[in-house]
Amino acid sequence: MENKRQSIVEKVYNYCLNKINSGEWKAGAKIPSESELHAELGISKVSIRAALQMLRTMGLITTHQGKGSFVSNYINQTDSTPNRIIVNFTDKELLDMTEFREAIEVKAVELCIRNASREDLEEIESALAEMEKNTHDYIKYSKADAKFHLAILKGAHNKVLYHSVMSIQSDYVHCLDELNRVFVSHNLKDSFKLHKQIYESIRMKDEKLAVSLVMLNLRRNVQRIKRKLSGEDLNDYLHL
Repeated sequence: MENKRQSIVEKVYNYCLNKINSGEWKAGAKIPSESELHAELGISKVSIRAALQMLRTMGLITTHQGKGSFVSNYINQTDSTPNRIIVNFTDKELLDMTEFREAIEVKAVELCIRNASREDLEEIESALAEMEKNTHDYIKYSKADAKFHLAILKGAHNKVLYHSVMSIQSDYVHCLDELNRVFVSHNLKDSFKLHKQIYESIRMKDEKLAVSLVMLNLRRNVQRIKRKLSGEDLNDYLHL
């Protein structure tokens, strides 16, 4: 039964992939909804939803709540293969966000160590526990990842820092989501391990270690993307 369902999911996936590769569904265009695909293909919404998740994981489509799913703006119609992962931001966008996060998160972790209450630490720990439970699911993991970083910002007790991130929250969360999606093949366990070390350094009030770990987390992301795009093996990327 499972194999039959999987073949149906693959059928929907390949149908959508062909639409993208042929250019019928152009970059940036909205694709048919689950209901529309169900009516057109006569396939259950459960299977359609699974196929769309495969496309989303590959970065071929992006989904915006309340708006629907769209073909990635970064699709290159002349170089689309089923195994190719699309990164839904440019090198410059990645660099800009990393520099912003470096400016904000380094100071935030310093202030969090000095100012965080017991409740703040519990909120960070709660987000970390949620991350650990979802290392197999980048979507749920990314939501918990965002909670983790926002909890640190909250624990800094600096309204300007906190609101500066909240003002671009959608871009901030999108960046986390993309990084986690691209590296979901690692099950995100290594990412969780580093975040746990960041939390422990905050709890132990080791400012120097906390800053070093935050910098490692940010700077390795740039290198991970660059190496991924060049086709390099990433099994040792924790040691960048």
